[in-house]
Amino acid sequence: MELSKLAPPASIARDWRQLIAYRRTLMEELFELGRDAKANDAAGIRALSASKKLVHQKLLTVATRDGFKYCSAVT
Repeated sequence: MELSKLAPPASIARDWRQLIAYRRTLMEELFELGRDAKANDAAGIRALSASKKLVHQKLLTVATRDGFKYCSAVT
């Protein structure tokens, strides 16, 4: 992930690492979601959907707090 190679200002370094971690989690869950969809695992899909929603909310909170307008948008 190229974003993890950037050096953020010290004032947001901790939040930056958290943003990267949330993005990694979302990426991993997206792969899991694909596997569950392929396997027709409805329970797995529901669980991952709930988890992804929570991670997106956390990402939005941190990104907004640090003034990121576009990175915090869920697309």
